Amino acid sequence: MKVPSFSEEQKKAIILSFLYIAFSDTNEEEALIANFAQLFGNANNLEFEYLKLIVSDLGYNLIDSMEELNNFSLFYGQKGIGEILSTIPDNEKYWYIDTVYKLIYVDGNMNEDERLVLDSMFDYMNVTDKKINETIDIYKYDCSVNLVKSKSYYDEGIGFLEHDQLQNALDSFDNSITCNAKNVDSLIGRGTVYIKLQDYEKAMSDFGNALLIDQNNYYIYIQQEESANLKCKIMMVL
Repeated sequence: MKVPSFSEEQKKAIILSFLYIAFSDTNEEEALIANFAQLFGNANNLEFEYLKLIVSDLGYNLIDSMEELNNFSLFYGQKGIGEILSTIPDNEKYWYIDTVYKLIYVDGNMNEDERLVLDSMFDYMNVTDKKINETIDIYKYDCSVNLVKSKSYYDEGIGFLEHDQLQNALDSFDNSITCNAKNVDSLIGRGTVYIKLQDYEKAMSDFGNALLIDQNNYYIYIQQEESANLKCKIMMVL
């Protein structure tokens, strides 16, 4: 969904409202943004990664804008942020609803703290159940959440692979590919695990699928050839 032409004031209010939601379980209130540099570790990793993408779409860098957002938050407070959100036109509220649900559900669930903050923001914006229902089906089909999840599972899989925890690595790469079947890095990662497990057929299949997506990646050709060679050696022994 394309980002509407929000005013700079509205953009900052939107970002801060998302931060309030992302950090809703930190037991901080209006002062939380003053310290959110220290609170980043308390946010769900998937939420944080997706939040950075949202902020970038709004024309800001989350890390670089901390001081500016902090000052804005301290000046207006959460009530003032809500009042700014109330100035967003009705036809542009669909984007907010769509995006905030993606943020909340990027980890698969909404907790009670998130629900309470979201409800308060919706109250300020006069968002009705009808408008939520009109939007709810849109975000379910948007792939951006799955792309973030896919990368997170890939990073997890690499960590397991580096410690030779092959089954855990395989599960993580499987989850990554389920979220994004075109994640070349995860296909390579899973193929590498299959080589270590001596399942060369599956390794070659993953490398082959990776090549269909990225034909200029010579590393994949090398891995595919290694899989074929190892398979031949096994066949000769048998």
